[in-house]
Amino acid sequence: MSLTKQTNLLLKPQCLFLLRRLSTEPTPPAPSQSPSPRPPLQDSESSSLISEAVNLLLQTPRNEWTSSSELNHLLFSSSPTPRLFLKISRHFPSSSQALTFFNYIKSNSLSQQNTKILSSTFQAIFELASREPDSYNKLCDLYKECKDQNVPLSINAATLLIRCFGKANMVDQSLLVYNELEPNIKNTHIRNVLIDVLIRDGRFDDALNVLDQMLQRESEFPPNDVTGDIVFYALMKKNRIRRNIIFRLCRNKKTGVAWDVLHDLMKLGAPIEVASCNALLSAGRVDDASVVLSKLKEAGFCPDIVCYNVLIGAFCRKKMLDKAYEMLTEMEAAGIRPDCVTYNTLISYLSKAGNFLAARRVMKEMLNDGFVPTVVTYGAIIHAYCLHGMVDEAMKIFTDMSSASKVAPNTVIYNTLIDSLCKNNQVELALSLMDDMKVKGVKPNTTTFNAMFKGLREKNMLDKALKLMDKMTEHACHPDYVSMEILTEWFSAVGETEKLRKFVQGYEVSAAPA
Repeated sequence: MSLTKQTNLLLKPQCLFLLRRLSTEPTPPAPSQSPSPRPPLQDSESSSLISEAVNLLLQTPRNEWTSSSELNHLLFSSSPTPRLFLKISRHFPSSSQALTFFNYIKSNSLSQQNTKILSSTFQAIFELASREPDSYNKLCDLYKECKDQNVPLSINAATLLIRCFGKANMVDQSLLVYNELEPNIKNTHIRNVLIDVLIRDGRFDDALNVLDQMLQRESEFPPNDVTGDIVFYALMKKNRIRRNIIFRLCRNKKTGVAWDVLHDLMKLGAPIEVASCNALLSAGRVDDASVVLSKLKEAGFCPDIVCYNVLIGAFCRKKMLDKAYEMLTEMEAAGIRPDCVTYNTLISYLSKAGNFLAARRVMKEMLNDGFVPTVVTYGAIIHAYCLHGMVDEAMKIFTDMSSASKVAPNTVIYNTLIDSLCKNNQVELALSLMDDMKVKGVKPNTTTFNAMFKGLREKNMLDKALKLMDKMTEHACHPDYVSMEILTEWFSAVGETEKLRKFVQGYEVSAAPA
């Protein structure tokens, strides 16, 4: 990552702090130092042996390598190591010659070390190819060859491929290499390289998914300070990844962590967009949202209408009307006028609470402020009246809505009224609303028919139910489990299960008398 020394000094402690914030578990203690399982190079693996082997390989015709007793003795008489063959392979002038050497090694069928030796040799082949003309296409071909030969990638080979493909804008190929690795190879270093590649390509969701895997409780490869460098740099520069991380933390109920991350970014001068702040304020607990708003204002952030609407809605859902009005007053004091969302939120809450007088007062204020009530406004009031069993008042609002205000009702409003009318034994009026839907071009849905079926069953109006069933088929509204429960119980009781079977099969059922 190309950062200046000064920026590195700035980000280093911050990236570690970020990881502590993001991690679900405390940072694990550093592993105790243990001797490397690989023994130090022996004299037989010294530079002189490598030089001798390389000279002999280059001087001997390739078709004579297998029959050369001197070469075979030099390479295979002692206990060869993957490191020896890696160093030898690196001395070939080209990747194609190194590949020939690989095939020669494989044909000698070394012992249990064979797989590791072959992986190391192929690593050298990738290294040579990466420095040659047309390197990216060669690396693609060699990667396919590696898989065909059933040779597992070494960690370094995988890192090289992921990085090279990323530089060539072949990020899908980088992801393919990563996804095909064995789980134990996907260590922190490889994941860091992949995250960096993905972020540079703008694939923030994919990058965050890899980070999520590293942060899992059972992850064997947790993030380190390099991870922090990569992610924190992206947070500083990329609005989208910053917003996504804030959203993810809030979604996982880590609003405190989200605030800490956002606050640190603000202190470092990162540009903070409103969406990130709104994500914090949309958290489930309004107390948290209030605290976050206070902190945001202390940090110099000016809330907009969306922020205030989020909070007003949250306080209304928690039945904290005083706090909602407090937010409204604060908003107006800041010079921010309420909008349709503000008014509709208050009208909906007041209506549901049965305070229709206050709801009408807010609606009057809405009109005085130049906003016309919408279908959402009327829908909230109609729903509230129906909720309180005041279906006649709901119908008056519906009539006013359609005639005086010229606001077209939607399917939701019709469904609310039809359901309430049926529950109040006004089935004929409910049926007339379905006719009104047809006139106004509003399409019924399965919920509409279910509400009518319930009302018709109570009145045992089977003929009308059959006609509605045909209409349901015409509108391509498929019966759900509620429809089937109502109709099965009713039709079984009156001995008309055959008609129900035909209805399910899509046939007309109202033609013959029931």
